[in-house]
Amino acid sequence: MNFERPNEEDAESLESPRRRDFLKRGVGGALAAVAGGAFLGHPLKEVIEEKIRPEGIQEELDECLRQLQEIAGLEVDFNKIEDFEKINKITSKELSLVERRDAVRVIVKCLQVYPTSYIKALHLDRIKLVKEYIEGEPGFAVVGGLVTKDDLHSLTISKEPAFSEVLMFKGLLGWLSDATVEGTFHHELYHIADEHRAYRNSFNEAWKKESVENGSLSYFDVTGLEAPPENGIKGFASLYGRSSPSEDRAEIAKHLFVDPDPFPEDDKALLKKVEKIKEEYFHRSQGVMDEGYWNVMRQHDIEATKQYVAAREKILGLT
Repeated sequence: MNFERPNEEDAESLESPRRRDFLKRGVGGALAAVAGGAFLGHPLKEVIEEKIRPEGIQEELDECLRQLQEIAGLEVDFNKIEDFEKINKITSKELSLVERRDAVRVIVKCLQVYPTSYIKALHLDRIKLVKEYIEGEPGFAVVGGLVTKDDLHSLTISKEPAFSEVLMFKGLLGWLSDATVEGTFHHELYHIADEHRAYRNSFNEAWKKESVENGSLSYFDVTGLEAPPENGIKGFASLYGRSSPSEDRAEIAKHLFVDPDPFPEDDKALLKKVEKIKEEYFHRSQGVMDEGYWNVMRQHDIEATKQYVAAREKILGLT
């Protein structure tokens, strides 16, 4: 199964050249991170693991990379991303050995809950992993993940996004939690599937119109400095979802995987969107990701989910 390529005349222009998952953290969280996880400018975990047993960390990374190749045929690019020719110059840093091991380990975990047919249909072949990916001068928004329209065969995840101008302790901070990387991966993976949608412009306009008609709050530029026309997230999985229809869908997708517990029953507008996203996963997985799949996902048990997926693939003749 292949996802339909977008119609070139109607393909939506990205809100910016890149898909973004802006991950923000306040000063209070920074102080807690420094107090609990840093020592002499390095995360305590990195000092202990990487400095004392680098060979063991490398072996664990190699095993994670092998699993990633076996599960989804994916390569990982750890080279930093830089582009000083753009108006908004791009900078990033390379990950340490421990950070590489941790990131790949999380991604392997994420991929294990997807049907093989779904991943293959995306034609994703590489993941770029960096940290402190910044477009423009260091400011309040740092890119946490992105998919470029010109290259739908790869996605980028940047760990350690933070308020660079606010956090004086940036050099002391380690990675954000694994849940952040996990959520970013599912968010960006959904974007890749979404980018293959035919007639995205008209689809997004219809999505936006139906969203408001069903009682959702309005969309607004959450990355800007203006306050929203109405506070809250009624009809959305997160505040960032209010930035555009495509981010709305990607945030719902992320929530389904990272926190698969039921959405608020009193938010009818959001529940209608959730059902639409589930329908997309059902069709894109050729029927594997049915309602039973999401019921198993709520158990937060990867092995149980893998067994359910294998059973569904066998029943549907996909293996």
